[in-house]
Amino acid sequence: MPQLGILGVDLNAGTGAMTAALRTLTGVIVVGRTETADVADTGLVAGDAICAINGTTVLTVDGLVSALRGLEPHRPIVLQVEREGKLTFITFEIE
Repeated sequence: MPQLGILGVDLNAGTGAMTAALRTLTGVIVVGRTETADVADTGLVAGDAICAINGTTVLTVDGLVSALRGLEPHRPIVLQVEREGKLTFITFEIE
């Protein structure tokens, strides 16, 4: 996902078993960051589980990519993320 500067995989029972205990079993798990200059500073880190974007539930990588394509530049984006067993919100904008 170039706009977010992350590498992600679908979160499911198989991939969820490889991470710490998560509240959710669907979404996108961040497995790494990319070194691209043209990405938003999201603060996402490996192990984060992206659960929703702008209030819309994220079930898969394809769903996240599709949601990102539909966003207008320079508009606020809010990700609901589970990190270390806690739900949090990350806000940023994409140029």
